[in-house]
Amino acid sequence: MAEVLFRNFTEFANSPTMVTSTEKNVEPYDMIFSLWEGVLVTAILGILCVFGLIANAVTFFVICTSKTLRKSSFNILIMSLCVSDFLSALNSPFQMYRRIWGFLEFELPVGFCKFTIGLGTWTMFVTVQHILVFSVFRLLAMQFPNKIGRITPKIAKITAVVIWIEVFIVSALFYIMTSSVIPYKPGRYKTACTSVSKDWRPIAAEYTTYALPILLFAPFIGILLCAIIITYILIKIRKRRATQHTTNNKQKQEQERMALIQVTLIVLSFFIGYSVESVYRMTKALDLRDLFTVRTKWVTLTTAYVLLRVSECLNPLFYNFGSSQMREKTKQFLRTGDVSSAPNSISSPTMKTASPHKTTVV
Repeated sequence: MAEVLFRNFTEFANSPTMVTSTEKNVEPYDMIFSLWEGVLVTAILGILCVFGLIANAVTFFVICTSKTLRKSSFNILIMSLCVSDFLSALNSPFQMYRRIWGFLEFELPVGFCKFTIGLGTWTMFVTVQHILVFSVFRLLAMQFPNKIGRITPKIAKITAVVIWIEVFIVSALFYIMTSSVIPYKPGRYKTACTSVSKDWRPIAAEYTTYALPILLFAPFIGILLCAIIITYILIKIRKRRATQHTTNNKQKQEQERMALIQVTLIVLSFFIGYSVESVYRMTKALDLRDLFTVRTKWVTLTTAYVLLRVSECLNPLFYNFGSSQMREKTKQFLRTGDVSSAPNSISSPTMKTASPHKTTVV
């Protein structure tokens, strides 16, 4: 298998002519990527894959085995997000092969192509909707701190299950049906494992027009607006207290400071992971694909995927950064392999949320 892949890639790299981004206008162009670029991206994704698997598994286990942490409805949602990020990391080797070493000739069965595209789409939009829910809950907790307790762990579990089922039916299932492996031929500009086969292109164009605004663009805007409103409210509270010379204890000041830092990090992480992907999908929805050559398309999509994996690897770090209680539980687990003896009395800088996606000040 490895010899076949290397031979195919070598022949491709030494090919004097390739194609542009459209089937109607075939012209010579430089090779899509060099061997060292493929090796570099593979190494980066390999490291992110290992880290993502370990970090999300540890975070999930720490919450699941801690009686204190799993009582929080927000931590239930974090566990669900950990599952999404874990599956995304697990899917990385298949995505790596599809985007790099199997770009011209996908040697695996069609089922693997459908699996990696379906799972990749599923986990991406599940993560987006989880972050949107976190952002809305966080904003509600700031506006109605006395009522946020009504969001019980049971409600959180139902919310998570609904998100998983809804995204699978609306998005993942569609791409499982439309994805296929196309045979290699000179002048082909698509990846061998394509998300939309030729027979599905008219339907896919209509689907993209209506689905992307709902699944990606609207949540993207919603998360940004929530972050801006929350930051504004926190700054306003701090200014009002400073003007009124209100006595404020150090713990409260620390909570507000952590909330501001967390909001900044969350928005930064989300934009790192989804901005390039969103921009590319926007050009696709607007039928502006002629802006890309095959080379720039590969660079854009590969960069988007790497940044998405970076963002998903940052999530477990932010979970621990956002809650001193979870941080202590994680340290205890890494030292002893058990969280039952970890301190339970350590207060979190956020309202029982222990999540970077809902930095709510009490």
